[in-house]
Amino acid sequence: MSRKPPKNFEWEAFDSPGAPGSGRRHMAKKTLKKLGRARKLAGVPFIITSAYRTPSYNTEIGGVEGSAHTNGRAVDISIKGMPWARVVLILVALVLGGFRRIGLAKSFVHADDDPDKPKNDYGIATWDYMDDERHKA
Repeated sequence: MSRKPPKNFEWEAFDSPGAPGSGRRHMAKKTLKKLGRARKLAGVPFIITSAYRTPSYNTEIGGVEGSAHTNGRAVDISIKGMPWARVVLILVALVLGGFRRIGLAKSFVHADDDPDKPKNDYGIATWDYMDDERHKA
């Protein structure tokens, strides 16, 4: 199977540390499609800092059990040092691209489309990590 990553991305960006090829095998097609759409809408580079995670790696870094990262339904995008206007552009592009679960930290944006994760009455969920920069989603 010759599966291609979304335009402007390399498969390695989606791999769990220490597990080469894991992103290609485990990232959900719908998630990648939404990410590609969001990247195109934003028109700025997305630097992926975390995508697929093996369950053991997720535990090692203190991620929550059942994290959307462990089923290939989540990405974290670096916003470290970015002007606030670019951060807002990325957030809007993620929503317009189809993501309905978004978390904001000082240095990254988490986006996932895990259908089994909670959302509000409008079908969205937002949160922040401002008090604790460790990623737990």
